[in-house]
Amino acid sequence: MLQSRKEPTLARRSPRMLLALALPAAIAGLMLGPVVPAHAAVGTLVYVPSMNGSTGGEVAVISTATNTEVADISTPSLPGDTVVTPDGSQVWIGGGHSIWVASPTTDTVTTTISLDSVVPSTDSGGAGKIVFDRTGSYAYVLVSDNRATDLVKISTATDAIVGSVNVGDIAESLAISPDGSTIYISSQSSESVSVINTASLTVSSVIYTGASSGLDIAVSPDGSQVYVAYSQDFNGFRSDVVVISTATDTVTTRIPIGAYYDVLRGMAFSSDGSTLYVPDAATNVVNEISTSANTVTGTIGGFQSPVAITLDNAAGTAYVSNLNAGDGYIAVVDMASGAITDTIPGFDYPGATSIATNYYAFNGFLPPVSEEPAINEANAGQAIPLQFSLNGNQGLDIFNSGAPTVQQVDCATGVPVNADTLTDADTSGNSGLQYDATNDTYTYVWKTDKAWSGTCQQLSLGLNDGSTHTVTFQFR
Repeated sequence: MLQSRKEPTLARRSPRMLLALALPAAIAGLMLGPVVPAHAAVGTLVYVPSMNGSTGGEVAVISTATNTEVADISTPSLPGDTVVTPDGSQVWIGGGHSIWVASPTTDTVTTTISLDSVVPSTDSGGAGKIVFDRTGSYAYVLVSDNRATDLVKISTATDAIVGSVNVGDIAESLAISPDGSTIYISSQSSESVSVINTASLTVSSVIYTGASSGLDIAVSPDGSQVYVAYSQDFNGFRSDVVVISTATDTVTTRIPIGAYYDVLRGMAFSSDGSTLYVPDAATNVVNEISTSANTVTGTIGGFQSPVAITLDNAAGTAYVSNLNAGDGYIAVVDMASGAITDTIPGFDYPGATSIATNYYAFNGFLPPVSEEPAINEANAGQAIPLQFSLNGNQGLDIFNSGAPTVQQVDCATGVPVNADTLTDADTSGNSGLQYDATNDTYTYVWKTDKAWSGTCQQLSLGLNDGSTHTVTFQFR
């Protein structure tokens, strides 16, 4: 018999959704934007804020079908970060002391959100990196002057600022945890990462990294690790990617990238989270980092000062921004072969990248199963039917390769036990997925192991839209 009990003492749980990667505020970004219904995972447009000329003032819209520019979004001044809402209905563009909200159907700015209440227009600085929570209910924006940075929370329903928190030194980038509960902010000047609780808008922790000039920052799809790119380490000029455990808020390792000052911006994860791609402008390659070993396992070459990458995981394609001494372009890469298949010219300084993913409309596991932080109870060896809806029949090929997975966790804290060990959920060969059109319900039958008696096990359903949904059981 399935049972559920609340566990208020749980300190931290593995997050459930993948969010867009963090970007620096100072230079332009490109990102994939969806033009299909919100339940689909495929993006077909690339948005590239134009840094061309002295005035700029446009965001180029590129079709991934033809790799050509098909439209422009005019902006009042130079655009900065560009982000598409999770449902694909809006394009948010940071610029100066404003956020410009554009329609992807008309390619025009429809709303301007002033940030003067946070940083007056008489001060230097303005809007930086923007991220959304997975539902698109709130946007979080870095707003800096020449002294410090505030994290601003904006309701996307009303376009109103609902709160802010000062994070001290000038911040470069931010990333949000998959469940939207936590934001991690990299500092440009201090040797630390600030951890922000999004519900209370308070600084819950400051993580000392021992490295200055923090650039891009990203949270792994399962929420267990934060990766921060640095251009200067405490041992002198060198480029590293620092890895932080979200369970302990401590640095666990450093991954050397370059031997001297470098530009590490716009990292991107594969959809299953197994690989982190880090462009290296000094050596003209994109580094491939294994997130299980946290080491560089390969490189993709043929670029000219690559500074950022974004992935269309559904198409197996990457878009790499190349500075190329002011004659910038976007390189289109087939990720299976590592070959550059096309180039899109016409950008003086294409910069850091992020990806916008259209998520399935997953609204939680259906009763009697409860989502975290609840702990469900069952007999070890029992077959457990997990039911959920994705707002329509999305087919049976909805899982990432290797998913679902199971990991033992501490029953009191939710922290993984033997953190490096994940097992295939289908250990018995009897687990399976079905769809019931009558009730618009998916059912995944999880055949558990009798050996799990007396333990807590966390099942992760990794979907091919880039999201991961977890549920925890304590087995009798």
